[in-house]
Amino acid sequence: MFAHIIKKNKSYKNLFIYQQIYIFIAVLVIFLLLGFRNASVNKIESKIVFYEDSVLIYEDISNSYFPKGFHLIDTQIEEIERDFQFVNVFNPITLVASTRQHVKFSVVSDDFIETGVAFSDLVTHKVAVQKIDLIHGNVWEKDSKDPVVVIDEATANLVFGHTNVVGKFLPTRYGDLEIIGVATNTKEREQMIEHMEKAGQTIDDSTYATDAYISYGYFSTLTDVQTYNRSVIVKDTRMSLKELKSRLKEKLNVPSGDDMVVSDRQDIIDKEITSKKVFFQIIISITSVFAVLGIINIANVSLFFYRINKKNIGIYKAVGCSNKQWIILSLLESLLIGIITSVVSIVIGLAILIVGTIFAKTFLYINILQLLLSSIGIIIVITLVVVSINLLTAVFKIKKEPLYYLRGE
Repeated sequence: MFAHIIKKNKSYKNLFIYQQIYIFIAVLVIFLLLGFRNASVNKIESKIVFYEDSVLIYEDISNSYFPKGFHLIDTQIEEIERDFQFVNVFNPITLVASTRQHVKFSVVSDDFIETGVAFSDLVTHKVAVQKIDLIHGNVWEKDSKDPVVVIDEATANLVFGHTNVVGKFLPTRYGDLEIIGVATNTKEREQMIEHMEKAGQTIDDSTYATDAYISYGYFSTLTDVQTYNRSVIVKDTRMSLKELKSRLKEKLNVPSGDDMVVSDRQDIIDKEITSKKVFFQIIISITSVFAVLGIINIANVSLFFYRINKKNIGIYKAVGCSNKQWIILSLLESLLIGIITSVVSIVIGLAILIVGTIFAKTFLYINILQLLLSSIGIIIVITLVVVSINLLTAVFKIKKEPLYYLRGE
């Protein structure tokens, strides 16, 4: 039967080509638009360094829900620390190191390695949470008041010349702090240096702050040290991130629609995508238009093909072709057209997409699995559209007697 279908399509080569061209253009444009959109979204997501397992509660946020700003009280923090698995109260302070290298100190809870730490993300212009890891040493015991510190790799390298500096001392105006651990860097300093390099400024490593972390117990022994921009970072592996956010909002009386006071990585991603909503709306609009136009053109070609093919239908029926056999023939023909044209369109579209994204410097953000799923979805949808249109034409137009078709009525 497939051999007969191929022979039949060769007889009506021009019409077959026209139908394939319409499908090809529709599929190609839809695939390219979805491909560029996915690459753009992946590019946005890849630049978000927010730790995906933690939720950030940030103070000093003013919005429509909290016009006077949101502020945590100590009893709320105590409840959060009691009810959730890992809680890090993060608080930058004005403690100064007596070194040439500028070091930025933060007071943190002993859970900060598990939860991640807060930092100002220059990419999103928001406070984010980044996971850091200990590469040497350890952190202090809970409620410890010992004058100890955990520093990041950059501090260790710039002050001591290497990273394994556990047991050494970091001098401050309050005395020497024993280094008990070295952790990985956050992105904040790296982003700042990149920003300044792009602005053409000369880079002096010592002027860009590195990070150091002390305990709340030791901080309570200090005087005249100011704190600012306190935040709380919560992680709980016993529940989903969605449930964690919901419970935190309920506990803090934060409206469910507020994603600024209590936020996670997906909230940051959504805000970045929303900020570019015009771009994505244009892509979706054009995709929809081409999808509709493609369906209309396929329908028009199918109906036109039926009108000029009436005599052939009459001949088929005259030689004993039943309505069921004609419908099966139409089904196989439309499957052949839909699948072959969709696959060819996507292969060509993939080549164009790869070349285009290389020039646009977004090739690294192409997700092959995403493209594969999109391709399969497009092939299925287009094939179903072609099959549905051809089957509807066959079902509703095949009921006449053979003489009706042979006369060309």
